[in-house]
Amino acid sequence: MGVSYTSIVIGIILAGAVYIPYVYQIFTKKLILGTMVSPEVFLPASIVGAALMPTGLFIFGWTASPDLHWFPPLIGIALFAAGAFIIFQTLFNYMASSFKVEYLASVFSSNAFFRSISAGCFPLFGRALFDNLGSEKFPVGWGSSLLAFICLLMIAIPVFFYLNGPKLRARSVYAY
Repeated sequence: MGVSYTSIVIGIILAGAVYIPYVYQIFTKKLILGTMVSPEVFLPASIVGAALMPTGLFIFGWTASPDLHWFPPLIGIALFAAGAFIIFQTLFNYMASSFKVEYLASVFSSNAFFRSISAGCFPLFGRALFDNLGSEKFPVGWGSSLLAFICLLMIAIPVFFYLNGPKLRARSVYAY
């Protein structure tokens, strides 16, 4: 059972192997040359990550069955982990480059607080979600699909910030 967690590590390593050179090309290299870089430069990667997460959830949910081989759900988990890694890194880079240095501790602590509240609430309904939506043949199919549909809706968030980020930052006294 514990070896299946390796797929999470593999997904994160593969995402990191792609994301780190990507950030070097779009941000670090330009910053070294003295070019002004907009924080929105990070957001296209988060759109890709936001697409990987529901894809991974759909694959996991509909292949995690006693009748199917054990490997396809691990591919779904790896895709989900890769998407989550890319979104987290993009979010942190975007926040760090959007706000003034003196406010970054507050920005990151409020982000950590919201994520902790969310993580604390999910166990309250997670088991019921899968117990009530699961079937004997696909025990996590519809529960994972519901979460994947929510993830699909959330693809709009990085798109919104990509399109409206400069306008939103211009309205804030705390942002660049």
